[in-house]
Amino acid sequence: MQPVSVGSSRGESNFHMIFTLKYRRDVFTDDEVRRMCLESFAETCYALSIRMEACEFGPDHVHLFVGRCKNYSVPYMVQRFKGASSHRIRHEL
Repeated sequence: MQPVSVGSSRGESNFHMIFTLKYRRDVFTDDEVRRMCLESFAETCYALSIRMEACEFGPDHVHLFVGRCKNYSVPYMVQRFKGASSHRIRHEL
């Protein structure tokens, strides 16, 4: 990954986020849920102008690695990713 220039600073900021579901239910065994979640993550990355480097699913959790996100705090990004994916899954299933 190449360092990014933002204003007067130069560097990179990468986050590895792990999202687990309440009661660790095995929701991500369903291909449709995984597809909707990936689409939601991609749309959120586009809206925030960041890059999704990797996304892997376990049966009850998601590993999401994003880069080029120097302008955002970790709590803000977690809120955006979890909120958008949860909203989409609840309304489309």
